[in-house]
Amino acid sequence: MMLEGYKDGKWDQIISRMLPLKEPDINKLLYSEELDELVEKRCLNPLNSMAIVNGKGVAATLNSFFIVSSEGKSLTIIREFSTCNELIKTYHLPFKVIDIAAGFRHVLLLDNNGKVYSHGVGMHGELGQGPHCKKYENGFLEIQMLQEQAPSGIQAIAVGALHSCVLTKTGDLYSFGMNEKGLLGPGIDDSSVFDPYPVDLPKSVKSIRTSLFANYVFYDDGSHDIFGDSSVPGITELNGMC
Repeated sequence: MMLEGYKDGKWDQIISRMLPLKEPDINKLLYSEELDELVEKRCLNPLNSMAIVNGKGVAATLNSFFIVSSEGKSLTIIREFSTCNELIKTYHLPFKVIDIAAGFRHVLLLDNNGKVYSHGVGMHGELGQGPHCKKYENGFLEIQMLQEQAPSGIQAIAVGALHSCVLTKTGDLYSFGMNEKGLLGPGIDDSSVFDPYPVDLPKSVKSIRTSLFANYVFYDDGSHDIFGDSSVPGITELNGMC
């Protein structure tokens, strides 16, 4: 099965990305030119951003969007805006963010030390903070369990509508959140997973992508698997490749 934008073993030029809109059309996409204009309007000097989203630090939930900018060599500022372009909150983080990804109501951050942080609402476990933490909106909370599971650190994050997955530096995949149609991967039977769960895969993973309700897993040998429902339109995340 060929993926949208995936041709001849490589990703084609895909420059679109979901942002929240006033209209209830969650699959409508804005293009990179609009993202450029959006960031420029905020005067955040996007060239200093370390997050990779069309070269800009931008991610969006259904209700708000986040713009990332650097502050010195080891600090990050994230500004959260409403869909009406009103500033909601500014977060000053004592670490360098290198990637940001967002689902319907949650956000993941990856820092330059391979640590992952979550923010927002995760009723299905998409925050990765355990069953007793389904909402955290005061900042970005580190997913402590990943330090024990992956001491070498995380190299990539990807987020769907109601799920999350992370790729370790040793090629292992962990996923958490809603497990609709087995999208979290083989060997996971629960409908919701609240802690990062090691996916039982036969090969070392090279990269990961997500759409709204599916995971795309690419292996070192060039093969790939798709878990979940890839027929749902609206790609929210082509991590690191947009």
